[in-house]
Amino acid sequence: MKTHSNTSQNGFTLIELLVVVAIIGLLSSVTLASVQTGRTKGENSAKIQLVKQYVNALALYRTSNINSTYPVVTSGTYFCLGTDNPSDTCYGNVSSENTTLNTALAPYISGPPASRSTIQAGAADMRGITYTCLNSACTEYSMRWVISGGNSICTIGTYDGLISSNTVCKYDSNVNAS
Repeated sequence: MKTHSNTSQNGFTLIELLVVVAIIGLLSSVTLASVQTGRTKGENSAKIQLVKQYVNALALYRTSNINSTYPVVTSGTYFCLGTDNPSDTCYGNVSSENTTLNTALAPYISGPPASRSTIQAGAADMRGITYTCLNSACTEYSMRWVISGGNSICTIGTYDGLISSNTVCKYDSNVNAS
């Protein structure tokens, strides 16, 4: 004759353990998404602060320049602001560093710094800020840069389109200067 014991078993069932693991996985994925969003916003904010530093440096350069011009580069040709860009290029490898430009701005900005954030835009890496003169005398200039996300707001300058779902911003001294 069999006897039944009323002893209970301690521990969790396999189903209970799987439910706990699934919940932990869900919470970690939500946390990682939040961290990535925060990182992107931080990188965009850092690039915008760098743009503001360059706007101030260019204004100081013009004020101290006897001809009241900005650093002269070939009108319509964009050059990288800052140094330490990979292969001395930025903005999808279509712009190169200009030693004369960066040397001219060096007294007015610490560095000059390079933008460390790289945005993948198709086959090109978009990093840094570019600069060009809007006329041959360089009494006006334009800067362009890319920030992550197609719905990002250009808090300085104006919206200039999208590249691979990332926002292109521009700052023209004749339009955006206050």
